[in-house]
Amino acid sequence: LDIFMFFFFFKQKTAYEIYQCDWSSDVCSSDLKSCIKKIVLISLIILFTLPVMAQKEIFTREQALRRKNNVSLTLGGNGLFLSLSYDRIIAVKPDYFMDANVGIGVFPGIGGANIYQQIIFNKGKRSSFFMFGLGGTYEWHKTDASGFTETQTSYNLSPIMGWKKIFRSHLLFSIYASPMIHIAGNNLYMGYGIIPYAGISFGYSF
Repeated sequence: LDIFMFFFFFKQKTAYEIYQCDWSSDVCSSDLKSCIKKIVLISLIILFTLPVMAQKEIFTREQALRRKNNVSLTLGGNGLFLSLSYDRIIAVKPDYFMDANVGIGVFPGIGGANIYQQIIFNKGKRSSFFMFGLGGTYEWHKTDASGFTETQTSYNLSPIMGWKKIFRSHLLFSIYASPMIHIAGNNLYMGYGIIPYAGISFGYSF
């Protein structure tokens, strides 16, 4: 039995800082960049350490894919900050399988929320798989940048590339890069058409 422990540290904003901040300000631009750097750094650390720690796990591919549903909690990724999603395996072939998921995410402090969907192609042996796919995120939040409160929305697409591990206990772990490409609506990323991003996901299959 392998036990993994990860510690995450976040700085909580004061009510004044939250009130003063909106997506179009330089302050929020700095906060977003800092958040992205932390998520990418945590993702890289786990990406290089978890496969080594999990080498002793013996689990066949057939066992890993027996349960086709799972729910996951994700930090970063298409949910932007923190999200909950439902995933379903929709096709299983000898060399790969495909799954689709939908989720809802929140961004504490900003007051935003989002819904997203992903289609993932998974290839690998036993219980470890490389992930390739596409995700889309529809995001909305309220801002007072124009002097009165209004709702702004945005839609972004994300190519997905990463790694997934399914454990004998039916726990799942995945880590992936998901750069966001602005497609429509308000550009919430301060003029950037493409912004680097990544996600870490913990789930349970049933």
